[in-house]
Amino acid sequence: MTSTTSDPFYADLQTTLDKVLKSDMVLIIGDFNARIDVQQHTTSRNVVGPYAVDTINENGERLFDFCSLNNRVISNTFFQHKPIHQKS
Repeated sequence: MTSTTSDPFYADLQTTLDKVLKSDMVLIIGDFNARIDVQQHTTSRNVVGPYAVDTINENGERLFDFCSLNNRVISNTFFQHKPIHQKS
């Protein structure tokens, strides 16, 4: 995903999510090429777990914002991984 394609992607994802019944269970699975900063865990424990990485990139910011706005979690940050596997 590049910065020019991310915004339409998240807009489409939001439109799709808005159509889902609130009582339905929703899993959003994908390779987001996102790096989520462990500092986000201190302010948003319901979104980011303690096993995030030490930097955030542009895709990480978009994913974090989307999850924060939609009460979603970035699940792979709740489980410890080898450093080579620490990308969303």
